[in-house]
Amino acid sequence: MANDLMVPERHEVDGVLVGGPSPTKDEFLDGDYLHHELGEKVIGKFDVAYTDESGLSDLVDSAGDALADQEVMQDKAEMEEFFAELHGGDLATYGFGPTRENLVLGSVDRLLISEELRDDVVTYECPDGHTDRELVDRRSDTPEHTCDECDAEPEEIEREDAIEHLMAIADSRGTETKFISEDFEKGEQLLNAFGGIAGILRYSTGV
Repeated sequence: MANDLMVPERHEVDGVLVGGPSPTKDEFLDGDYLHHELGEKVIGKFDVAYTDESGLSDLVDSAGDALADQEVMQDKAEMEEFFAELHGGDLATYGFGPTRENLVLGSVDRLLISEELRDDVVTYECPDGHTDRELVDRRSDTPEHTCDECDAEPEEIEREDAIEHLMAIADSRGTETKFISEDFEKGEQLLNAFGGIAGILRYSTGV
């Protein structure tokens, strides 16, 4: 049943948890039961006394640390790819302005956002019709702003959560959003060095 439901060709699986009384779960994993591609995705095995729905809840509770580690490993893989493109390729974008521009173009494959991002996007419009956007700390008042095009003093027309703003564009362009923990070095760098916003591109745009 597991093979029918979860082999990668039929359904995308990030990981598999195996729980049950000992030694049943060990015999299951040691035996020729799981498709080899599923076996490679086993995150861990855990002692669980029940085999009904309460047992499933116990399994998830018992696997909490393993699931957290798995999530960090996935975050690390995303950031390793980003840094590889940043230093040796041309498929990395970072910072609010360039990443948003690439999102609008539809060139971002994966949007990387720090879990600790706490900023708003302020949208301004000047008397000549130019539109500017600025990223500001959520706890701060809207700062004074001068139009980038004509140096006029624009009017604030909207202030919204930066994550919601970027995700709305990403969703409309078929871009996947990944939230990155800061529980490892490159996760901290995403927040502190790149403003908590970056992306891996589908193709190079020069932005």
